[in-house]
Amino acid sequence: MHQTDESMGGAPERDLFRRLIDQQLSPEEFAEFEQRLLLDRELRARYVQYMDLEASLYDELLALPAAVEQTCNPNVLQSAGSRPVRLVGWSVFTGAAAAVVAFVAYCYWPAAPSGSGFVEIPLQGVETAAIVTHAEGLGAQRVGAEIKPGMRLKPGSLTLKQGQVQVEFLGGAKLLVQAPCELHILSPKSATLVSGKAATRVLEWGRGFVLNTPEAVMVDLGTEFAVGVDQQHGSEVQVVRGEVEVSVLGDDGSTLTSEIVEEANGLRIRPGATSFEPDPGVKKAPLRVFDDPPRPLSVPDSYVRTVLQAKPTIYWRFQSQEDGLIRNDVGPQFAARLRDENEGSAALRIADGQLHFAEAHGPRYVTAAEVLPTLNAESFSVEFWVSPAMLHWATLVAITPEGDDESKTHLNVIELAHQTPLVHEAGAFRFMHRHPPDGTGGMNIFSSTGCTPGRWHHLVAVKTPRELKLYLNGQLTRSLSGEMGSDEDPYQLHLGELRISSRDRQFVGSIDEFALYLHALSDTEIERHYRLLAVGGAE
Repeated sequence: MHQTDESMGGAPERDLFRRLIDQQLSPEEFAEFEQRLLLDRELRARYVQYMDLEASLYDELLALPAAVEQTCNPNVLQSAGSRPVRLVGWSVFTGAAAAVVAFVAYCYWPAAPSGSGFVEIPLQGVETAAIVTHAEGLGAQRVGAEIKPGMRLKPGSLTLKQGQVQVEFLGGAKLLVQAPCELHILSPKSATLVSGKAATRVLEWGRGFVLNTPEAVMVDLGTEFAVGVDQQHGSEVQVVRGEVEVSVLGDDGSTLTSEIVEEANGLRIRPGATSFEPDPGVKKAPLRVFDDPPRPLSVPDSYVRTVLQAKPTIYWRFQSQEDGLIRNDVGPQFAARLRDENEGSAALRIADGQLHFAEAHGPRYVTAAEVLPTLNAESFSVEFWVSPAMLHWATLVAITPEGDDESKTHLNVIELAHQTPLVHEAGAFRFMHRHPPDGTGGMNIFSSTGCTPGRWHHLVAVKTPRELKLYLNGQLTRSLSGEMGSDEDPYQLHLGELRISSRDRQFVGSIDEFALYLHALSDTEIERHYRLLAVGGAE
């Protein structure tokens, strides 16, 4: 269909759009254009129409529907059957390209589905924002992709008609929603609760998470809080721990008034209100995020026999402890010793045949009772099952030279890598080998996929004189060839944090069935070990 100059706004306007695409607008021109977009509905419609015709500039738009909502407002998300949801922060563009992608994403925001399900914004190149960690009681899912633990969520709309779902945002927040509800996932650090109930816990490193509602914006200040959204009564927030800054928004999406809500307090914001009122329901038990340890691995005797047949030097099963020691099922040497410098804490404990690590203010770790005299003489393998409690940068296994009591240098680390300065998938597993272990350099391999918090993962790291290999859930995920270096020096082994002298990179989660071999396990052995135990909670 031929587009007239009038329908496209005329030549001057088309030139403005073209200069925006080519990033030729000055900061003043860009700011003026942004304000015009916010204030002029017809201009917004022409802009979206023009961008649709210029689809070749962004391959993502090829998959989008041709029809564009003429009333699309970059400051408002309209949910099917609900009132507008004002969003904070539309004016924080850092460049023309970001403006184009963000604006078109909002214009094509999926309508709420008629049944439970998740509908993703149909834009390619948008990064994962969150991971589903729990899902229960959902019943039949009629639309979109099936919601299940491990599912990666890009920006989109999550709707529940029954049951509840917990997601972990890559930006450091856990969020549980309970049906009936609608949640818009915006980014790794923000979401909008359109309707229903939600509970949020923000991790220590994830402060600043933003949860929008139709009436307000909650900005975390290091906290756990519950939120309810009802079309008739408005938004309620109840702080369980820490504090939250709550803003009432005006029609332009900016703060009219704000208040810091402290622990055990709550507020209500009525629809259309410009102020807060105390929440009469603050005495009620709030919705809380799931925080249970993983269900124990069901370890068959065949798994234990198979591991022992592979001739490990260490096999820690964490069945019990005596005088702070965990027996080595291979023999009397190399028992595991528990070290917890946090008096009266449960930061390190054995329960249900698992080793559990919790957050602590001081060091807590597990170490081999003796040094390993010939660990790096040639080849070795490290095998274990791990269930991270959350996404974080954490050391699972560390190998250091004998006598390095502060763990300043490492031959190896096996880590959960998240929000690191390195390049890898979010929540990936890392195997680093550094020879000589002088504190700098080294080679890294990362798993090709990230973990799912709360789920068991089988991890194997193999070092030979000329190769590094990393296996996840029975399959080789990465390998690296080269001169890896060997020596006859003795090494120390510990689990749970980077250094035994501080709380650097403390792991929070569970480890089980830890084995160390002074030879390289084969692909066949590793796959067999995984399949013997890949039931009842293993991802």
